[in-house]
Amino acid sequence: MGWSEWRKVADGYTILAATYEPWNKQHLFAAHDGAVYHQGDWADDSWDKFDTPPNGWAWGLSAASWDSSRLDVVTNSNAEPSHRYRQNFPFNEWSPWTSLGGIIGHAPTIDSEKPGQLNMFAIGKDLGMHHRWYVNNQWSWWEPLSGDSFAWGPTSCSWGPGRQDVFCPRSYSYRNSVWHKWYDNGWSGWENLGGSTAIRPAACSWGPGRIDLFISGDDRKIYQKTLEGGHWSDWISLGGIVYEEARGIAACAGKGGPLRIFHTGTDRALYQKQWI
Repeated sequence: MGWSEWRKVADGYTILAATYEPWNKQHLFAAHDGAVYHQGDWADDSWDKFDTPPNGWAWGLSAASWDSSRLDVVTNSNAEPSHRYRQNFPFNEWSPWTSLGGIIGHAPTIDSEKPGQLNMFAIGKDLGMHHRWYVNNQWSWWEPLSGDSFAWGPTSCSWGPGRQDVFCPRSYSYRNSVWHKWYDNGWSGWENLGGSTAIRPAACSWGPGRIDLFISGDDRKIYQKTLEGGHWSDWISLGGIVYEEARGIAACAGKGGPLRIFHTGTDRALYQKQWI
Protein backbone atom coordinates (compact mmCIF):
# COMPACT_ATOMS: atom_id res chain seq x y z
CA MET A 1 0.00 0.00 0.00
CA GLY A 2 1.03 3.59 -0.53
CA TRP A 3 -0.01 7.06 -1.59
CA SER A 4 -1.25 7.79 -5.10
CA GLU A 5 -0.23 10.88 -7.02
CA TRP A 6 -2.30 14.02 -6.61
CA ARG A 7 -5.34 13.97 -8.92
CA LYS A 8 -7.46 16.94 -9.96
CA VAL A 9 -11.10 16.48 -8.90
CA ALA A 10 -12.68 19.74 -10.04
CA ASP A 11 -11.68 23.17 -11.34
CA GLY A 12 -12.66 26.25 -9.36
CA TYR A 13 -13.81 24.47 -6.17
CA THR A 14 -12.37 25.22 -2.72
CA ILE A 15 -12.62 22.23 -0.38
CA LEU A 16 -14.58 22.75 2.84
CA ALA A 17 -15.35 19.28 4.24
CA ALA A 18 -15.21 15.58 3.46
CA THR A 19 -16.81 12.62 5.21
CA TYR A 20 -17.73 8.98 4.61
CA GLU A 21 -20.92 7.19 5.43
CA PRO A 22 -19.96 4.01 7.31
CA TRP A 23 -20.53 1.95 4.16
CA ASN A 24 -17.93 3.98 2.26
CA LYS A 25 -20.08 6.49 0.39
CA GLN A 26 -18.08 9.71 0.21
CA HIS A 27 -19.50 13.23 0.62
CA LEU A 28 -17.62 16.39 -0.37
CA PHE A 29 -18.55 20.02 0.32
CA ALA A 30 -16.79 22.84 -1.51
CA ALA A 31 -17.15 26.55 -2.22
CA HIS A 32 -17.60 27.75 -5.80
CA ASP A 33 -18.46 31.28 -6.99
CA GLY A 34 -19.43 32.32 -3.46
CA ALA A 35 -21.82 29.39 -2.89
CA VAL A 36 -21.51 25.94 -1.29
CA TYR A 37 -21.82 22.75 -3.34
CA HIS A 38 -22.20 19.09 -2.36
CA GLN A 39 -21.04 15.98 -4.18
CA GLY A 40 -22.57 12.83 -2.73
CA ASP A 41 -21.38 9.99 -4.92
CA TRP A 42 -17.80 9.23 -5.88
CA ALA A 43 -18.97 7.69 -9.18
CA ASP A 44 -20.74 10.93 -10.16
CA ASP A 45 -18.70 14.08 -10.83
CA SER A 46 -21.70 16.41 -10.64
CA TRP A 47 -22.10 18.98 -7.84
CA ASP A 48 -25.40 20.14 -6.32
CA LYS A 49 -25.84 23.60 -4.83
CA PHE A 50 -26.17 23.40 -1.05
CA ASP A 51 -28.35 25.93 0.76
CA THR A 52 -26.49 27.98 3.35
CA PRO A 53 -28.07 29.53 6.50
CA PRO A 54 -30.46 32.45 5.87
CA ASN A 55 -28.14 34.93 7.61
CA GLY A 56 -25.07 33.76 5.70
CA TRP A 57 -22.05 31.65 6.47
CA ALA A 58 -18.43 32.40 7.32
CA TRP A 59 -16.45 30.21 4.92
CA GLY A 60 -16.29 27.16 7.10
CA LEU A 61 -18.20 23.90 7.27
CA SER A 62 -17.92 20.41 8.78
CA ALA A 63 -19.84 17.19 8.08
CA ALA A 64 -20.32 13.79 9.73
CA SER A 65 -22.34 10.62 9.16
CA TRP A 66 -23.28 8.06 11.81
CA ASP A 67 -24.84 5.53 9.38
CA SER A 68 -26.04 5.25 5.80
CA SER A 69 -29.32 7.02 6.61
CA ARG A 70 -27.94 10.16 8.26
CA LEU A 71 -25.66 13.05 7.25
CA ASP A 72 -25.12 16.13 9.47
CA VAL A 73 -23.54 19.47 8.59
CA VAL A 74 -22.55 22.41 10.81
CA THR A 75 -21.23 25.84 9.91
CA ASN A 76 -20.67 29.18 11.61
CA SER A 77 -23.33 31.70 10.67
CA ASN A 78 -23.18 35.25 12.03
CA ALA A 79 -20.64 34.01 14.64
CA GLU A 80 -23.08 31.30 15.84
CA PRO A 81 -23.02 27.61 14.89
CA SER A 82 -25.88 26.37 12.69
CA HIS A 83 -26.86 22.75 12.08
CA ARG A 84 -28.84 20.86 9.47
CA TYR A 85 -29.19 17.16 8.68
CA ARG A 86 -30.44 14.80 6.02
CA GLN A 87 -32.14 11.47 6.62
CA ASN A 88 -32.35 9.07 3.70
CA PHE A 89 -35.66 7.72 4.92
CA PRO A 90 -38.37 8.46 4.13
CA PHE A 91 -37.73 11.42 1.84
CA ASN A 92 -33.97 11.99 1.56
CA GLU A 93 -34.52 15.68 2.25
CA TRP A 94 -32.46 18.21 4.20
CA SER A 95 -33.85 19.72 7.39
CA PRO A 96 -33.98 23.51 7.78
CA TRP A 97 -30.96 25.20 9.35
CA THR A 98 -31.15 25.56 13.14
CA SER A 99 -29.12 28.09 15.11
CA LEU A 100 -27.41 26.43 18.09
CA GLY A 101 -26.44 29.54 20.03
CA GLY A 102 -23.15 30.56 21.57
CA ILE A 103 -20.47 32.80 20.10
CA ILE A 104 -17.63 31.11 18.24
CA GLY A 105 -14.62 32.55 16.50
CA HIS A 106 -14.01 30.00 13.75
CA ALA A 107 -15.90 27.27 11.94
CA PRO A 108 -16.86 24.38 14.25
CA THR A 109 -15.95 20.75 13.64
CA ILE A 110 -18.31 17.78 14.02
CA ASP A 111 -17.90 14.00 14.20
CA SER A 112 -19.86 10.94 15.25
CA GLU A 113 -18.65 8.13 17.49
CA LYS A 114 -21.80 5.97 17.22
CA PRO A 115 -25.35 6.07 15.80
CA GLY A 116 -27.46 8.78 17.40
CA GLN A 117 -24.55 10.79 18.80
CA LEU A 118 -22.59 13.78 17.50
CA ASN A 119 -19.77 15.78 19.04
CA MET A 120 -18.96 19.37 18.08
CA PHE A 121 -15.92 21.47 18.97
CA ALA A 122 -15.35 25.20 18.45
CA ILE A 123 -13.16 28.05 19.60
CA GLY A 124 -15.02 30.49 21.84
CA LYS A 125 -14.62 34.24 22.08
CA ASP A 126 -12.19 33.51 24.95
CA LEU A 127 -9.95 31.68 22.40
CA GLY A 128 -10.44 28.47 24.40
CA MET A 129 -11.78 25.15 23.10
CA HIS A 130 -15.43 24.32 23.77
CA HIS A 131 -17.42 21.12 23.26
CA ARG A 132 -21.06 20.13 23.00
CA TRP A 133 -22.81 16.88 22.07
CA TYR A 134 -26.01 15.69 20.41
CA VAL A 135 -27.84 12.73 22.01
CA ASN A 136 -31.53 11.73 21.96
CA ASN A 137 -32.22 14.39 19.30
CA GLN A 138 -31.05 17.20 21.58
CA TRP A 139 -27.92 19.34 21.78
CA SER A 140 -26.21 19.95 25.11
CA TRP A 141 -24.84 23.39 25.96
CA TRP A 142 -21.14 24.20 25.61
CA GLU A 143 -18.55 22.83 28.04
CA PRO A 144 -15.06 24.40 28.18
CA LEU A 145 -12.12 22.08 27.55
CA SER A 146 -9.41 24.37 28.95
CA GLY A 147 -6.53 25.71 26.92
CA ASP A 148 -6.25 29.12 25.28
CA SER A 149 -4.75 30.96 22.32
CA PHE A 150 -6.27 28.55 19.79
CA ALA A 151 -6.40 29.71 16.20
CA TRP A 152 -7.54 28.80 12.67
CA GLY A 153 -10.32 26.37 13.68
CA PRO A 154 -10.24 22.81 15.06
CA THR A 155 -10.72 19.39 13.49
CA SER A 156 -11.89 16.22 15.23
CA CYS A 157 -12.51 12.52 14.70
CA SER A 158 -13.60 9.36 16.53
CA TRP A 159 -12.61 5.76 15.97
CA GLY A 160 -15.59 4.40 17.90
CA PRO A 161 -17.81 4.60 21.01
CA GLY A 162 -16.19 6.30 23.98
CA ARG A 163 -13.34 7.91 22.04
CA GLN A 164 -12.98 11.52 20.89
CA ASP A 165 -9.93 13.32 19.49
CA VAL A 166 -9.73 17.06 18.78
CA PHE A 167 -6.83 18.94 17.18
CA CYS A 168 -6.22 22.65 16.76
CA PRO A 169 -3.31 24.98 15.95
CA ARG A 170 -2.37 27.51 18.59
CA SER A 171 -1.33 31.10 17.97
CA TYR A 172 1.98 32.57 16.81
CA SER A 173 3.27 32.58 20.38
CA TYR A 174 3.10 28.75 20.18
CA ARG A 175 4.71 28.76 16.71
CA ASN A 176 1.35 27.68 15.16
CA SER A 177 1.94 24.13 16.43
CA VAL A 178 -0.90 21.60 16.48
CA TRP A 179 -2.27 20.57 19.87
CA HIS A 180 -4.26 17.42 20.67
CA LYS A 181 -6.75 16.45 23.38
CA TRP A 182 -8.68 13.18 23.62
CA TYR A 183 -11.50 11.60 25.58
CA ASP A 184 -11.18 8.00 26.78
CA ASN A 185 -12.95 7.52 30.13
CA GLY A 186 -12.23 11.20 30.80
CA TRP A 187 -10.53 14.12 29.07
CA SER A 188 -6.74 14.17 28.76
CA GLY A 189 -4.62 17.27 28.98
CA TRP A 190 -3.40 18.99 25.84
CA GLU A 191 -0.33 17.58 24.07
CA ASN A 192 1.82 19.39 21.53
CA LEU A 193 2.20 17.41 18.28
CA GLY A 194 4.50 19.96 16.69
CA GLY A 195 4.19 20.94 13.08
CA SER A 196 3.23 24.46 12.06
CA THR A 197 0.14 25.56 10.17
CA ALA A 198 -1.84 28.74 9.64
CA ILE A 199 -5.03 27.06 8.37
CA ARG A 200 -7.46 24.45 9.68
CA PRO A 201 -5.97 20.92 9.78
CA ALA A 202 -7.82 17.68 8.94
CA ALA A 203 -8.10 14.39 10.85
CA CYS A 204 -9.86 11.08 10.31
CA SER A 205 -9.82 7.48 11.53
CA TRP A 206 -10.39 4.25 9.62
CA GLY A 207 -10.59 2.04 12.72
CA PRO A 208 -9.75 1.59 16.42
CA GLY A 209 -6.32 2.90 17.41
CA ARG A 210 -5.66 4.64 14.09
CA ILE A 211 -5.73 8.39 13.37
CA ASP A 212 -4.36 10.26 10.36
CA LEU A 213 -3.70 13.97 10.91
CA PHE A 214 -2.91 16.38 8.06
CA ILE A 215 -1.72 19.98 7.96
CA SER A 216 -0.62 22.54 5.41
CA GLY A 217 2.89 23.48 6.52
CA ASP A 218 4.69 26.81 6.41
CA ASP A 219 5.79 25.91 2.85
CA ARG A 220 2.08 25.17 2.02
CA LYS A 221 2.84 21.49 1.33
CA ILE A 222 0.65 18.80 2.90
CA TYR A 223 2.12 16.90 5.87
CA GLN A 224 0.82 13.75 7.57
CA LYS A 225 1.25 12.44 11.11
CA THR A 226 -0.21 9.05 12.10
CA LEU A 227 -1.24 7.55 15.44
CA GLU A 228 -0.96 3.76 15.41
CA GLY A 229 -0.21 1.31 18.20
CA GLY A 230 -0.40 4.15 20.73
CA HIS A 231 2.46 6.12 19.17
CA TRP A 232 2.62 9.10 16.84
CA SER A 233 4.82 8.99 13.75
CA ASP A 234 6.99 11.87 12.63
CA TRP A 235 5.56 14.38 10.16
CA ILE A 236 6.03 13.29 6.54
CA SER A 237 5.55 15.40 3.41
CA LEU A 238 2.88 14.41 0.88
CA GLY A 239 3.67 17.24 -1.52
CA GLY A 240 1.05 19.40 -3.13
CA ILE A 241 0.93 23.19 -2.76
CA VAL A 242 -2.10 24.69 -1.01
CA TYR A 243 -3.68 27.89 -2.33
CA GLU A 244 -2.46 30.77 -0.17
CA GLU A 245 -6.00 32.00 0.63
CA ALA A 246 -7.36 28.56 1.54
CA ARG A 247 -8.93 28.31 5.01
CA GLY A 248 -8.35 24.59 5.47
CA ILE A 249 -7.89 21.12 4.05
CA ALA A 250 -10.12 18.02 4.41
CA ALA A 251 -9.71 14.28 4.85
CA CYS A 252 -11.96 11.25 5.19
CA ALA A 253 -11.62 7.51 5.66
CA GLY A 254 -14.03 4.62 5.36
CA LYS A 255 -14.06 1.75 7.83
CA GLY A 256 -10.79 0.00 7.05
CA GLY A 257 -10.11 2.51 4.25
CA PRO A 258 -9.85 4.07 1.74
CA LEU A 259 -8.09 7.15 3.10
CA ARG A 260 -8.29 10.39 1.10
CA ILE A 261 -6.89 13.89 1.61
CA PHE A 262 -8.13 16.98 -0.28
CA HIS A 263 -6.72 20.46 -0.79
CA THR A 264 -7.21 23.47 -3.04
CA GLY A 265 -4.18 24.07 -5.25
CA THR A 266 -2.59 27.29 -6.41
CA ASP A 267 -4.63 27.03 -9.63
CA ARG A 268 -7.83 27.14 -7.49
CA ALA A 269 -8.62 23.51 -8.42
CA LEU A 270 -9.59 20.78 -5.93
CA TYR A 271 -7.04 17.95 -5.63
CA GLN A 272 -7.19 14.51 -4.02
CA LYS A 273 -4.56 12.01 -2.90
CA GLN A 274 -5.51 8.45 -1.87
CA TRP A 275 -3.86 5.76 0.23
CA ILE A 276 -4.10 2.62 -1.93
